[in-house]
Amino acid sequence: LNLPLQARSAIGEVTIRGSLPTSSVRRAVERINLQFAACYARAAQAAGKNQFGSLTVEVEIDERGRARSPTARGAKLSGLNDCVAEAASKVISDRAPDTGTIHASFKVIFSP
Repeated sequence: LNLPLQARSAIGEVTIRGSLPTSSVRRAVERINLQFAACYARAAQAAGKNQFGSLTVEVEIDERGRARSPTARGAKLSGLNDCVAEAASKVISDRAPDTGTIHASFKVIFSP
């Protein structure tokens, strides 16, 4: 049984500290979910194997609703954290925070 070196990606729990509804951030993250799946496929193909699991992404959302300083951790494939963090820099919330920046973290779950 030879599974293709790719995964479905899903957005897990979203946690917010600050003045934005979780749903608004979740929608922004869901919009780039395909980029997370593309990151996984690249990393799996480079490694020659699948390593399913979840990783945690943290990001600040600035006063314009744009992501800043994204980090990702927990990936078992080389390069996957960096690629997912770079993709997460494209998160743009449809609402801006009422005041200042907010801190958001979310899970990206990769499954067969």
